[in-house]
Amino acid sequence: MSLSSLPFEPAISALPQSILVAGVAGIVLVFLLLWLVARLSRRHVVVIGESESIRTAIIQLSRIADSLERLSFSLQMKPPIEAEGKETGRVFSSLNR
Repeated sequence: MSLSSLPFEPAISALPQSILVAGVAGIVLVFLLLWLVARLSRRHVVVIGESESIRTAIIQLSRIADSLERLSFSLQMKPPIEAEGKETGRVFSSLNR
């Protein structure tokens, strides 16, 4: 079926071009507004009040962070263990024999 054989084609072509452009622009605007309303309605704000459990979680997380920081600092200051290198050397030398 070609476009010229559609029954509503003569009625559309009889309308002035400005009305057609305004109609298409109106349809696009309606869809844009519907999309915007749907997009903005999905956002929800959750406000967490300060409670005893939140304070406890903050304290525990800060203690964990401090412990990890001290551990990483002590590992940076410690020299590498020489015994591990000797053991791996023995393993490689035994494989080469």
